[in-house]
Amino acid sequence: MGLKDISILEEIGDLYHGLLELDQALIAYKMLATIDPEYPEGLKKYAEVLEDPRCRDQNIDRAIDYYKKCLNLINGDANKTDIASRMERLYKKMGREHEIRDIQQYLNQDRPSG
Repeated sequence: MGLKDISILEEIGDLYHGLLELDQALIAYKMLATIDPEYPEGLKKYAEVLEDPRCRDQNIDRAIDYYKKCLNLINGDANKTDIASRMERLYKKMGREHEIRDIQQYLNQDRPSG
């Protein structure tokens, strides 16, 4: 692909993802993440495919890394809580519970402070 337009790449990835052509979706989302590493939705979509067990190139550690980048860039408490919840699940799956403390503040955002 000689594509550089992020909206086209994202649409291609979304179409492949919807068809469960996850290896093709992964290629499009990886290109998207490479071209625009500051676009949190693209990073999130790349991480979602990376963690999917149906993806031939599943890589949970890499998915966690991309979720971390996304967490730092994405706006909105609900979005941050969603990403942190995904990370928490993956940390537990990988036996990395000790790393949950790094995202605990986002997991507790919906609780009143004080």
